[in-house]
Amino acid sequence: MTCIPFAQGVPGLNAPPNWWDEAAPGNSPGKFDHRLEDPRWRGAYAQSFGTGTAEETTFRALFHDTGGNKSLFLSWHVKHDASSSPNQDMVYVAFATDAAAQPLILQIVAYASDPPPGTTYTDGWTVALVGSVSAGTRDASGHFQPLASTPDWITLTTRVWRNATLGAGQWAIQMKVPLVPGAVLGDNNGINVNPLAPFKIWYCYDIYTPTNSAGGSTIPTGGILRLPWPISASIGFSGGQKTYPVPSAFQEFTLGNTAEPSCPDSGGISLTWLNVGTTNLPSSNININSTNTFFARPTNKTGLPVAAQQIKARFSIANWGSIASPTAPWTTIRSNEPNTGIIANNTTADATNDIHFNWQPDSILANELRNGTKDRHQCMFVELSGAGLTFTNASVYRNMDFIGASKFSSEAEISVVGLKPLSLLQPRDVYLSVETINMPKEINPNPDVENNISMLRSVKISEYDTSYVKRGSLLCNATGYVNNYEFDEENGKTPEALQRQLDESLPTYRVHCYFDTGLRDLVDGREYVILSLQSSFGYYALHEGDLNGWRHQLRGAIRIAENFYVLRVPNNGIAKITTSIQAVEQGETIEPEEPIQPWPQPVKTTSCQAIVAWLEGLGLIGKIIAMLLKPICNLLGDKWWIFILVLFILLFFLF
Repeated sequence: MTCIPFAQGVPGLNAPPNWWDEAAPGNSPGKFDHRLEDPRWRGAYAQSFGTGTAEETTFRALFHDTGGNKSLFLSWHVKHDASSSPNQDMVYVAFATDAAAQPLILQIVAYASDPPPGTTYTDGWTVALVGSVSAGTRDASGHFQPLASTPDWITLTTRVWRNATLGAGQWAIQMKVPLVPGAVLGDNNGINVNPLAPFKIWYCYDIYTPTNSAGGSTIPTGGILRLPWPISASIGFSGGQKTYPVPSAFQEFTLGNTAEPSCPDSGGISLTWLNVGTTNLPSSNININSTNTFFARPTNKTGLPVAAQQIKARFSIANWGSIASPTAPWTTIRSNEPNTGIIANNTTADATNDIHFNWQPDSILANELRNGTKDRHQCMFVELSGAGLTFTNASVYRNMDFIGASKFSSEAEISVVGLKPLSLLQPRDVYLSVETINMPKEINPNPDVENNISMLRSVKISEYDTSYVKRGSLLCNATGYVNNYEFDEENGKTPEALQRQLDESLPTYRVHCYFDTGLRDLVDGREYVILSLQSSFGYYALHEGDLNGWRHQLRGAIRIAENFYVLRVPNNGIAKITTSIQAVEQGETIEPEEPIQPWPQPVKTTSCQAIVAWLEGLGLIGKIIAMLLKPICNLLGDKWWIFILVLFILLFFLF
C-alpha cells in the first residue's frame, strides 16, 4: 500500500499547489501559481519511468484538507516527447474504492492543437485547458462505457502544460480530485473515496512518436509509447476496442497524516543516476592500468538514520549504450559494498558517509578493454540492499556523461538481449529519439548558459581530485561540481533540482530508446506499434572558446524523421550505432547530415534464415551448424535447398 503525503507546502506557503484559481489573493499561502514546478509540490509521492539519463515521465500526488473537504492533487509530467501529436497524446486514469468496485475511467486528450506561432511563453511553458476528457467505466469485457456527461469537477481544475523549448517538447497534465464518500459514479462533486480507507488508482500514458504517412491498417502508421502503472496492468485490445484492467490490478493508496511525518511508514532509500559514478574523466571511461574509484550516494527518507554499513551495494558495468531488459548480461565488479558512515534522515550521502571503493580490472577484463572486445566506455548499474530497510528506488543505471567538445564521437551498443524474440523470422525494431537542449545550429548567446559555465569554471574540487587529468578545465570542474554537489532536501537542493539545473543550463544530448513489444493497436483505422522503454544514454557537451553552433549525427540506424531513427536489432542480440557531436568553430567544416529515408517495410526473412534462427536457439551444436549455414543463406536466399541437394548427391557418389 502506498501513502500519499499531506500537502505541507513550504515556509510562507503552507498550502497545496494552486494552478487554476487566479482569484486567490496574491499574498496568501494558497495564491495562484501556474508554474509546473510550484514549490508547494514539495514532499509529494512520486513515481517515474525511465532509466539511464533522466526520468521520461513523473507522476506526483499530494492530498489536502480544507475545512474537512479532502482532495487529491495529481500531476503527470512527460519529460520527453519525440513529436507533437495533437488529439493523440493521452493520459488515462481510473479510480476505484476497492478491488470489486466499478471504476471511474478518464480518457484525457492532452491537447487538441499546437500553440499558434508567436505564442508568448512564460519560463518556456504555456498553460491551457486539456484537449478533451471522456469519463466512463468498464463493462464485463473491459471495454470503455462512456457516462452521460463529464463530471464538473474535472473541467474546473484539469489543465495541460506544454513546452516547446526543452528538447523535443514536454507536456504535463494536472488535476485536483475532490474526495466525496458515497458519491455516485460520475458525480459532479467528486469521486467516491473514503479518506479513512484504502482506495485504488491506475494510470497510463500514450505518447505518440512521429508518423509514417504511408502507414495504414496493415503497415504501421507510427508508434505509441505506452507506459501503464502498475506496469502489469496495461491496456489491452479485443473486439476492435481497447480493454482496461480490473480494479484489483490497480495500485492501492492511502492518505497520510495531516501533520509531519505525513507518511512515516512509506519513506525509503533511493538513488538517481546523479548519485552514482566514478571519479574518472569522463565518468564512464574505465582506467585499465590505474585505479578507478566508484561511488554511490543514497538518499535516506526512511524517517530514521541509517547506520554505517547497513546499506550494501552491488556495482556492475556493461558496454555503453542502451539495454531493453534488466536481465541483460552485466559484469559485476563488486558486491556488498557498505556505506562508510551514518546517513541522517532526509539527507543524501556525501563523500564522508557514502559507498565507495577503489577497483582495477583483472587481467581478463583489461585485455577485453584493450582489444575492443569490450568498450572502454561503460554504463554503470548499482543495486542496493539492506536488512530491515525500505527502498523506493533500489537500483539505477548511469548512462550520462560530461564530455569535452569540439568534436566528439562514440560508439554505442543497442541491446535487446533478454527479450523473448517476437518471431524467428524477423529482428526487433528499436526506435531512437534524439533530444537536444541548448544546442542550436546557430548560436544566439544565452546569458543563463554563460553564467552557468562561469560558475563551473570557479568550482572548487575538494574530493577525489587526484583522479582528474585536466586541471582547471571546464570538463573537470563540471564533473567535480556534480560529484561534490551538496544535496539539501529541506532547502530544495535535491537530485531532481540538480537534474533540472543541468538540463536548463548546459548543452545536452540524449538518445531515448523504445523497443517494439510486438503488440499493435488500431486508432482511427490505422495500425500503431506499441512501444516500451529501454534505457537512455547521453552527454552534457562542454566547449571552451568561440562557438558558432552545434551539429550532431547518429549513424548506423535508418533516419526516418527529424531526430528519429529505427534500428533493426537481431533477436536476443545487439546492434551498434555511432553518435557524434560537433561544436562548430569559425571556418570549421560541418559534417553532412544523414538523409531522411522512407519508412522501411516490414522485414522479409527467407525460410533459410528462419532455420538459422531456430538452430541458434538449440545450444552449442545448433550454433555451429547455423554458423556454417548462414553464408549459404546469404548467397542463395530461398534457393538454399539447391546447395543441400548438390551436397547430398556428392555424398551419395562418394560413399
